[in-house]
Amino acid sequence: MKITIDTEADTLEDLQNALSIVVNSIEKKGGKIIMQQSQQNNNLQEVQQTPPRKPNMENAYVKRFVEQEKLMEQLDISNILQSDFGLQRRREDILRKKNI
Repeated sequence: MKITIDTEADTLEDLQNALSIVVNSIEKKGGKIIMQQSQQNNNLQEVQQTPPRKPNMENAYVKRFVEQEKLMEQLDISNILQSDFGLQRRREDILRKKNI
């Protein structure tokens, strides 16, 4: 059996399945696993049980940053970026013509 593991694209469940296949294969051939499965499960449970951290809203900088993030999600600045790109390109063309 051949196993291909892509640590960036595979999900956590796929990686756990691949690990269990490798561990079982090693044990069938008489090898020993240095890190026990229970320790791995404990580590995974600790990672999964940690609640997501909430930002400290008492800090003025954090509060301002959160408000700016909310505004940026609501604003559509694509037209502004496109017009800015056009202006910048025209300026570059004018400068090139002057230098020639």
